Amino acid sequence: MAELADAHDSKGASLFRWPNRKYIADSIALESAFLLREFNAISPCACVQSKEEDAVQRRRRPRYIQLKDAGQAQLQYAEDFDTLLHLFLRDCKIRNLSPRTIEYYRREIKKFRRYLDEAGRNTHHPSDITEKQIKEDVILRMMEDKAAETTINTMLRAVRTFYSFLERESFILRNPFDNVKYVKEKKAIIQTFTRDQLQAILRQPDLRTFTGLRDYTIMLFLVETGVRVSELVGITVRDVHFKENQVRISQGKGYKERLVPMQALMKRQLHKYMTIRGGLKTDVLFVNVDNEPLSIRQ
Repeated sequence: MAELADAHDSKGASLFRWPNRKYIADSIALESAFLLREFNAISPCACVQSKEEDAVQRRRRPRYIQLKDAGQAQLQYAEDFDTLLHLFLRDCKIRNLSPRTIEYYRREIKKFRRYLDEAGRNTHHPSDITEKQIKEDVILRMMEDKAAETTINTMLRAVRTFYSFLERESFILRNPFDNVKYVKEKKAIIQTFTRDQLQAILRQPDLRTFTGLRDYTIMLFLVETGVRVSELVGITVRDVHFKENQVRISQGKGYKERLVPMQALMKRQLHKYMTIRGGLKTDVLFVNVDNEPLSIRQ
């Protein structure tokens, strides 16, 4: 309602004067416009559309800063390649990926950038890299260097994961890997050892020494169970269950534990090794001559 103006007659009595018609019409129009705006603001459909639009804008909005250079406004990304790589590896740690997986990402992404640097490309920011550069300066160059298809795809998987992270976190507007395909791999038959070759290999260690007995036990265990070398070096004394004829693999790929069976021959050999190994400060099953855990390289 419009406010009423006071008026007084000659005797001092208070009178009310209504505003004119134009004032009332303008007030009604203004109030209607205000109510319509409030209704649109609280409309469920408007809210859903607004959230969807905001999500799209957040995905498409690059994180950059605006700089003034010689009086002209320039756009420059706030993060460079090294900073974004650090953020990606940090995200991998937060997701509790294994150290080997994180090191794999770091190694392959740096190798990818090195190929582009050698080709004279600008790699200051990941968004500077194009699909054409990936295909010609990286994939084709690796093919010319006689790199195996699995080697090329191993690197592409790591870098693709890196760019997916950048796109998800709105560090880039466009992902150059959207149309980059993996190299078709040849399916070759994996050659295995014959029985005679295995027996020749198992005859190599000198069983009169600790290292020879340990190496023979390791080779026999690998043949018996088929575990990975990275899993073998992580086995502890507590993981060996003689009564159940099983060994627990706790350092499996993707932090997945499993139990592997062992037959009587393996059981006797493992018991013999553990007897000679004796009690040590470390709980790791396989150790070197200094009573320290074996590494993969050893």
